[in-house]
Formats: sequence, structure tokens, C-alpha cells
Amino acid sequence: MTDTLFEQLGGTYTQQGDYLLPNLALPAEKETGNIGVWALRHKRYVTEQLKAADQMAWVRRMNNTRSRATEIVVKEINCI
Repeated sequence: MTDTLFEQLGGTYTQQGDYLLPNLALPAEKETGNIGVWALRHKRYVTEQLKAADQMAWVRRMNNTRSRATEIVVKEINCI
């Protein structure tokens, strides 16, 4: 039986029941440069720690973000 391209490139499979699943792994992340002001704000605004520590605060922040985004989109659509 001929190897698949994945196997020819060094890939391996694991048997899970009747299926062969490829063993995939992500490469180590490289240090990113400047990710921008909005990405930084998003990164520090809501974290999994907040979700675990205070779910209601997390829900309030998510609802606030969604309603602000909806308000902006509706305003933009109505101006066109």
C-alpha cells in the first residue's frame, strides 16, 4: 500500500476505533510584534480568569460589547 502525502512528509496516524486520525501539533508560537491598540484592549478586557471568577461580570461585559457593536452597525447601515 502506498503512503499518503501526509506520511511521505513525516506525518503519522493514531487508530481511534475504526478511524485513523492524523497526529497534528501546532508549531511553537513566534513572538509577535505590535498587535495594535484594539487587540491589546481586547486582550486585557475579558479573560478566562474573569469568566471563572465572576461569571456575571463577564456576561455584563460581553453584552455591553455586543450592544455597542450592534449600535455602531445599525447606525452605519442607516446612514448609507
